This record gives sequence, C-alpha cells and structure tokens, in this order.
Amino acid sequence: MVLQAAADAAVPPAAPCIPDQASALLRLKRSFNTTAGDYSTAFRSWVAGTDCCRWDGVDCSSGGDDGLVTSLDLGGHHLQAGSVDPALFRLTSLRRLNLSSNNFSMSPLPVTVFEQLTQLTHLDLSDTNIAGEVPASIGNLVNLVYLDLSTSFYIIEYDDENSEMQYTSDEFWQLSAPNMETLLANLTNLEELHMGMVDMSGNGDRWCDNIAKSTPKLQVLRLPWCSLSGPICTSLAAMQSLNTIELHYNHLSGSVPEFLASLPNLTVLHLKVNKFQGWFPPIIFQHNKLRTINLAKNPGLSGNLPNFSHDSSLENLFVSYTNFTAYLPSPAS
Repeated sequence: MVLQAAADAAVPPAAPCIPDQASALLRLKRSFNTTAGDYSTAFRSWVAGTDCCRWDGVDCSSGGDDGLVTSLDLGGHHLQAGSVDPALFRLTSLRRLNLSSNNFSMSPLPVTVFEQLTQLTHLDLSDTNIAGEVPASIGNLVNLVYLDLSTSFYIIEYDDENSEMQYTSDEFWQLSAPNMETLLANLTNLEELHMGMVDMSGNGDRWCDNIAKSTPKLQVLRLPWCSLSGPICTSLAAMQSLNTIELHYNHLSGSVPEFLASLPNLTVLHLKVNKFQGWFPPIIFQHNKLRTINLAKNPGLSGNLPNFSHDSSLENLFVSYTNFTAYLPSPAS
C-alpha cells in the first residue's frame, strides 16, 4: 500500500485540454440539434471554461502532459445533425472515434479530411444515417484496427417461394464502396471490418481478393447485405486470424470452400441466403472451434449432417431450406 501511494504521488497531474481542442468540441456540440436524442445528457458536462479532458465521452492523452483529445465517444445518444461538422477533424490526436447510433440526415461524409486523423485506430460510424460513397481518405488511416460503417436493418420481407427479398425501408444501401481495392490498400493493420448494408456491388467478384490481399491481420469480417457476388475466393485461405465470417444475405455463388475448415480460429460462419451450390464439405463440421454455422436458404446446397462428437464446440446449426440430410440411428431392437 505504501509503495502504491508513493508511485501514485510520482505521477504528474493530467494537463487540462488546450483551448483549440475545447473550441473544436464546443463547435461540434453546437452542430447537433438541441431537441433530438439525449442532447442534454451527452453534453451536460461540456461547459466552456472547464477542462474538456473531463467532459463526458472525452479522454485525453494517456501521458496526461499535452492536453490533446485522444478519444471521443458520442455513441448511442441518438443525436441529430445536418452533417459531420468539420470541427471534428481539428482533433488530430484522436485514436478512437465513436459516433454510432446518431443521425447525420443522409449527408455524405467529408471527402478529403479523414487523413488528418493520422493516429486513429478505432472508427465507428455505424447506424449514423450517412450516404454517398465511403471516402477514399479513410484508406489513409494506416493505424486503423477497427472500422465499422455498417447499418442495421429492421423492416424486411423474404419471399421463400421465389427466393426474393423485398425491402420496405428507405435507408437501404445509402452508403457505397465501389472500390474496395483503393479503400483497403493501406489498411494492413485492420483486425475488424464491419460494413453491413454498404453497397459493394461495383466491385464484382474482386471484393474477396481485395480483402485478402490488403488485410492479413483481419479477425472479424462482417459484410451482410452488401450485394456481394461471385465465389468465396481461395486467397481467403491465407487469412489465418479470421474468427468470424458473416456474409449472409448476398448473391454469393459456387461451392462453399473446403479451406474454411483450415482456418484455426474460426468460430462463426454465417452464409444464410446466398446462391451457394454443390456439396458442403463435411470436414467443416469437424472444426474444433466453430460454434455457429448458418447455411439456411441456400436451396442448391446439399450435404450430410454427421454424428457430432461430444467434444464439438458447435452450439448453433441452421440448414433450413437446403438439401441437407441427416442419418438417424436405427432404434434398438
């Protein structure tokens, strides 16, 4: 206890944030509608003349000696603004930025300013009602390990008889990423990529090779509802860190590749509602870490369900609307 107290006493007090940082944050605050969402809660502590490093959702440098904002978390407050205010990009020491579940009124993201956030490692813009193309400047964030540009979906009808999806939401595919090769080229440190409902149809079947080539450290790949086409490429086999593959509700075709069984950390394989055909590799069922396999609504996919061993990790298996068969043991005579 005495040693800990002495160590704590040796740590210098954190420096207050510098005026330019506070000014940028206050301008960002003014860009939001004061009557929407949790405005009063989110900004209760954001008072001019006080230390912005102590404001809710704001953190400054871990060293505490320069007063620069390194983390901004406004996620989940359901705030509303006409666009992402340029003042945000004056916070050039940001490492973490979370604006998720706020409403930016279908405005496009700024095209050329993301490269100013050179320290950024985590960027979460999910469910923000943004539109247009994903700025290529996000691809300059070479330290990025987490990127989430996904949109949740709620109102969907699926016609089982005709294998067609009917959309009743006006917010589908507002955001597009027509050139994944350019976007990902420099994101070699990326570990998680979440882009659900981002229109990637402009990439054709190149999307898979582009991801495999540029993001070798990727652990989580979530691309549902992205209008993906073509097969799962063989180059994905080199991505040995993958633990989650979610590619449901796309237009993927061909066979489910056997090499998925050789990804040592794979725990989730979600391929529901695609156009896969042929025989599902039984060796995938033997993967000792897979907990969830969802192959439902791939009517051209067939296979046999094995007798799972007691040491299997599998918890969830979905094969409805496929041509899988299961062999049940004969009753004892």
